[in-house]
Amino acid sequence: MGVYRDFGLHLSAQRISYGDTLSITIDFVTTARMEIGLALIALGPSGGIQEAQADVTDALRTLPQGQGSCHFEIGPLHLRNGHYKLSLTLLDPTRKAVLLHALDCAELDIDGPLGFGVSYQLPLASASH
Repeated sequence: MGVYRDFGLHLSAQRISYGDTLSITIDFVTTARMEIGLALIALGPSGGIQEAQADVTDALRTLPQGQGSCHFEIGPLHLRNGHYKLSLTLLDPTRKAVLLHALDCAELDIDGPLGFGVSYQLPLASASH
């Protein structure tokens, strides 16, 4: 049984430039207090394919029961020019059980250089509840 009744991921902008930081807000409604073992935001073309990911566990370590939200920033984003879909994955403290796996839950366009770079881990710039 899942503990989520509702969740939403909202971006501060639908288009950013190469090297910008992206602000993300997650709104949630849970039926129980939830401990998070690992929280990842992945960016990629679609369907779970990822070119970059950010470990946002510190921003989402504990979600209280009921309604709430958390805000964090990731970046700088040094990704090639293109359209990206964001996915969110939350694992329990053992990192063996999936609490939430939301593919393609937000979309973002990046005005960056043409070409292709390597996948990389995005830094968590800031977080608040």
